[in-house]
Amino acid sequence: MISNQGGLFSLQASHEIENVHAMSLLAAQHATAIKRPSCIGLIGTLGVGKTTFVQHFINALGYQGIVRSPTYALVESYVFEQYTVHHFDWYRLTDRSELVTIDFQG
Repeated sequence: MISNQGGLFSLQASHEIENVHAMSLLAAQHATAIKRPSCIGLIGTLGVGKTTFVQHFINALGYQGIVRSPTYALVESYVFEQYTVHHFDWYRLTDRSELVTIDFQG
């Protein structure tokens, strides 16, 4: 579903991934199709593969380093030549005011 709310477009999709290779291919497709600047939200239960998707997505953008889960830091940032990718983990946040703690300015 694609919706336009106040000039912002939202795409909602659901994917069933059979294996890590399929996850890597899907992440690479999204990495090449994304328009910058963008905000992508991944929703799912613990252990469903959100961080794995992000790891493959960031690697597909050309990042050569280790892509870490932001579970404890709440945010991990990856600097590229023309942009920065911020990977937030909002699972442990209980209130919107806590976004200030991780310096989110959305």
